[in-house]
Amino acid sequence: MILIIYVVKNGDSLSQIAETYGVSQQELITANQLNYPDRLVVGQALVIPTQGEGIHIVARGETLFSIAAMHGLDFEELMAANPEIVNPNSIYIGQQIVIPGVTPELSDSIDVNGYAYSTMNRETLSRTLPDLTFLSIFSHDARPSGRLATTSDGAMITAAYSAGAGPIMVVTNIREGGNFDSGLASWLLTDIETRDRLIEDIVSVATEKGYYGVDIDFENVYGGDRVAYNEFLRILSQRLHANGLILTTAIAPKTSANMTGILYEGHDYNAHGQYADRVTLMTYEQVRLTVLTSLGGAQSSNFR
Repeated sequence: MILIIYVVKNGDSLSQIAETYGVSQQELITANQLNYPDRLVVGQALVIPTQGEGIHIVARGETLFSIAAMHGLDFEELMAANPEIVNPNSIYIGQQIVIPGVTPELSDSIDVNGYAYSTMNRETLSRTLPDLTFLSIFSHDARPSGRLATTSDGAMITAAYSAGAGPIMVVTNIREGGNFDSGLASWLLTDIETRDRLIEDIVSVATEKGYYGVDIDFENVYGGDRVAYNEFLRILSQRLHANGLILTTAIAPKTSANMTGILYEGHDYNAHGQYADRVTLMTYEQVRLTVLTSLGGAQSSNFR
C-alpha cells in the first residue's frame, strides 16, 4: 500500500478529496480516524490510502521528469503507467498522474517516532504502534525543585514494548498549570544543585519505570542559557548511557546557527548532535523542510 499525504486547502470537502483520489469517504474516515469528517481544517494533513498504485496531483512548476525523480522512478516507467499522456511536455496543474507501485521495504536505518499522551485512545495507539520505532510518552514535567511530576504511563510503556517499540520518557520545562516556561528552564539549567537533582531524578525514574530512553523537550530556552543547556545534555547523556538508556532531544527547525527568536537561540545543533542519540525536529505544520545536516553524531530521522 502506498500512502499519500494531502494537506487540506480552503474550500475542500471530504467528498471532493475522496473523488479526486478515487477512494471512498469511509476509507478516508477510517484511515485518519476522523470523528468529525464534516469539519476539515485548512492545513490539516490527511492520509490517502491507495492499493498498489498512487496518484500524484500535478502542482505548478512540475514536469514528468521531476515527478518521476520525486517518486524514485525512471521517466520511461512513469510514461508506461500513463499511456494516455501523448505529449510529456503538455501536462497541466491538477492533472492526476498514476504512480506505479511496489511498496518498498523500509531500511533498518529508518526510525519512526510518535509522540503520545497517556490518555490517548487505545484503539488509535494499537493501530499506530506496529509502525513505530519509538513511542515518546508526553510528559514528565520538571518542577522548580528539580523533581519530576508524576504521570500514569505504565500501560503505555507496556503497550510500546509489546508492539516492539521503545518507550521514551519525555521531560519538559512546562510549568505547573501552564506552558513551556523560559524562566523555569533557566533555573533548572543554571542552578547547579537543582540541575544535578533533576538529572538524578530523570535517570532514577526512567530506570525504575523501564523506559528505553529519555527525550528532553525544553522549549523557549533563553539564548543566554545555551551553554548551560549544552552542559546539562552532556552530563545527562553520560548518566543515561551508563544505565543503558538513550538520549533524544526536541529541537527547533533552524535555518542557520545564529537564527534569532526565543524558540531557536537556546538550541545548539552541534551540541545536540554530539550528546543526543536522536533528535526530533519540531516542524509541526510545515509540509516541507530542508534538514540541516550538521548534527554531529546524532541521527536526524525523527520528525514531529
